[in-house]
Amino acid sequence: MTAKLIWVILLAALALPGRLGAAPLSLRILCVGDSITDGLASTDSYRVQLRRDLSAADIEVEFVGGRSNESNPASTLRHQGIPGLRVEWLKYWIDDWIKDFKPDLVLGMIGTNNIWMDYDVEPAQKELRALIDGITARHPSVRFIFSNIPPVDWPEWGENARRYNTVFPVLEKELKRDNLFFVDSYSKLNPKLDLFESLGGKPDRIHPNPNGQAEIAHVWAKAIRSVSVSDGGVKKQKNH
Repeated sequence: MTAKLIWVILLAALALPGRLGAAPLSLRILCVGDSITDGLASTDSYRVQLRRDLSAADIEVEFVGGRSNESNPASTLRHQGIPGLRVEWLKYWIDDWIKDFKPDLVLGMIGTNNIWMDYDVEPAQKELRALIDGITARHPSVRFIFSNIPPVDWPEWGENARRYNTVFPVLEKELKRDNLFFVDSYSKLNPKLDLFESLGGKPDRIHPNPNGQAEIAHVWAKAIRSVSVSDGGVKKQKNH
């Protein structure tokens, strides 16, 4: 093996996240959303698998927020997933949450309650645009990753979810900010395999089951690794 080839291999290794001997990145992550983010008392949603994925990449995570899993109040996988939350309500709280919990990174997934509560899709899309445009401008030191919503295995609501999600590529083109990123969870989930068939004895087919939650976690983790290492780290808020 030539000396030149050895140097190429060493430089490539140094460029990899999770590289040997490198100090791990450390992130405060605030997960924001509805019952899909919450996990509905029985699970910690996608956060269990997300912590595993990021740990494997040498990224230390502190999940921040004022809520925890009801079945495990001592859980450190904190969040701000509120069952029933809709897009237009989130704007009243999210600035306070960012101020109180001081995240480096916000993961947002919101809109499912809008599309199944007989709510028109277009107003929800406009509310989402205003929400994202506003918070990314007001909090330039925080990074935001927004995902589209998962599929819904009910005919009318499933079509509403598909229509609602068409706004995300538009927002990605229109809202050009250094602290804003978008991901696609919708296409990664199979509505016949990755959603709970029932919850609490009632038909569901809306909330991701453990397999679906893991798929969402993989999507988040891939984006976080890219965001975290793209410029050698993350921009930290002051006074953590």
